Amino acid sequence: MARALSSCAQKPHLTLFTGTHCSLCDDMKEVLDTVRLTTPFTLALYNIRDDSAPNVKHWRRKYQYDIPVLHVRWGAARSEDDYGTELVRHRAEAGALAEALLRSRPSESQPSRV
Repeated sequence: MARALSSCAQKPHLTLFTGTHCSLCDDMKEVLDTVRLTTPFTLALYNIRDDSAPNVKHWRRKYQYDIPVLHVRWGAARSEDDYGTELVRHRAEAGALAEALLRSRPSESQPSRV
């Protein structure tokens, strides 16, 4: 069972790269809802089919055949286009995703990237 992040710890920010009519994306959203019950995080959805999204051509080209893709970022964004690093793509089980979130957390000995 995954250990929940302590309430005093900084919450990770997740970005789910998604698209329209994407059943795998819907499945990933359900998994995220389950994980959120024990592991706090903030979530933003980025639709790679939305032409008004920032830098959409880059993300569409990168992920057009791979959505859903989940990125995690700890700390403040360094730029408008800073979505952190890729955590998982396509499918994930709730327990495995919670563990991946815990492993992605920077250690206290690492300097802050802010």
